[in-house]
Order: sequence, then C-alpha cells, then structure tokens
Amino acid sequence: MNELRRLAYLHAMGTDAYTSLRQLPGAAYTRRLAMVRKSSPAQTQAVPESVAGSRRAPVQMPELAPASVIPRLESSPPATPARRSVARSPTEEVSPRFSLAAVYCGGWLWLEELERPPVSAAQVQLVQGMATALGLIARGANGGDNASARPEVNQFDWPIHNNRQLDLGRDAARSSAAGFIQRKLEQLECRGLVLLGSGCESRVALDQLECPRVIRTLATGAMLLDPLLKKQAWPELRSQFLRA
Repeated sequence: MNELRRLAYLHAMGTDAYTSLRQLPGAAYTRRLAMVRKSSPAQTQAVPESVAGSRRAPVQMPELAPASVIPRLESSPPATPARRSVARSPTEEVSPRFSLAAVYCGGWLWLEELERPPVSAAQVQLVQGMATALGLIARGANGGDNASARPEVNQFDWPIHNNRQLDLGRDAARSSAAGFIQRKLEQLECRGLVLLGSGCESRVALDQLECPRVIRTLATGAMLLDPLLKKQAWPELRSQFLRA
C-alpha cells in the first residue's frame, strides 16, 4: 500500500502511527515522510454517529498534498558477521563404496575387489583352476575334482548400513572388512589368504588379521581381460606358494 494512503487511513480511524527516533539495529531502514496538509484539521469531516440499522456512513478521506521526502541520514550498514571456516572431522568424509568377493577354494581364501558385483562364474573357475594347478585340490576317483572341494563364494559390501550418525569413513571400512575376513578364515579353517589385485589390499586392514600367510597376485578380472597376464602371474604365484 502507498505510505501516504496508509497514514491517511490510520488518521481517519483515530489510530496514532509511531516511528522510531533512531535507526534500529538489524531493521529495515525507515523512510521518513513529512506531510503538508492543504486543509486545516477543522475542515476534516468527522465520522458521523451510528444511524438506524447500525450502519456507519462512509468516511471522507482528507485531501493530502504530495509529501516531501526527508532525506535519510547516511549510516553505516550493519556489519555482516564473518563466516567461520569449520574443519570437517574424519567421520564426515565421504564414505567409500566397494564390494569384495571371498572365494574359499583349496583350503585358501581368495580375496578380490569387484568392479561389477557379483563375482562372475568365469572368475570363480579361474580361481579353481589356479588352485588345481597348485595341487591344492585333491583329485577324485574318476579323475575329476573332488565334489567337497567346490569353491564357496561370499561377498562383503560397504557400506553395510546407511546410518550417518555412525562412522562410514575409510578406516571404519577397512576394519569392518578385516573383521569379515577374519571370521571366514576361522570358520573355514583356511591355511592362508590370497590377495587378487592391489585394489583389495587397500580395502583391508591387514594388521588386524591373524593370518601369517598372505600371498599376492594379479586380479582374476584383469587376467580374464588380458590372457597374457596369466603367464606373468603363474610363476610368481607358484613361487610364493612354494615359500609358504
């Protein structure tokens, strides 16, 4: 609403309008107006008394001349509070997301990080083939693999929950993965751990594992994409098993 018209309404209703004598901190700047009246207050028509039917006559608004605007005193704007830089705690770091495949085969636990879960049948067959070539799987009476030596596949996914009030950072992920692997080593009575690829080693806190024999080789996913890597991985894998 126009300020002059609003003041005229308040005057006609007998309501006093007040304004602050000084600029209030944090408040919008007050636009001060000076009204010059053409007619005297005596010429202003008063509101008539109530008539029959409890209806009031329309109020005659006084004629007001255009107001001259009093220039606002220049004052310094309220100071903007400085922003404080808050350091993020380690628990607020972005939670990593990964999946680990734990394949029990030949008495060993073969661990590999999965790019696309779940682990494929070709990867499991490659692990079984390496275990057979190393003599970890006993042959059956008919020359085939022993049925009891079939690989057992498990998968670990992180994060295991979506509760942001709990720690979902890198250290918590490594500790949780180590706890999962340690349980599998004890439940399956594994002879040792085979790390397939450098990726899975960075996901596990090896210092928290009670596993003296740890062997490292290339990931099955990489060997399936590039079969020439099998020739590179086989001598290293065989020499490590001989030392173990």
